[in-house]
Amino acid sequence: MSNAPDGDHAFVSVKNEAKISVIEYETADEVATIPTGEFPMVTQVADVPEAALGTGKKVTDPDDGLFGGLFD
Repeated sequence: MSNAPDGDHAFVSVKNEAKISVIEYETADEVATIPTGEFPMVTQVADVPEAALGTGKKVTDPDDGLFGGLFD
């Protein structure tokens, strides 16, 4: 699990469903999912451009191109 920079959300690996769940602390609701490859084990928080959030666009790490996910 990783804490989001806003302090309001957590990123949780769900290895049997190949996704990361974004959980809102206040409500304990899953507010978004990020598809992953098989068996995600580790979450890591990094800066994501504001323009990519909430758009459903693919987000890729510009440094290594390894991370790809869709933000709901």
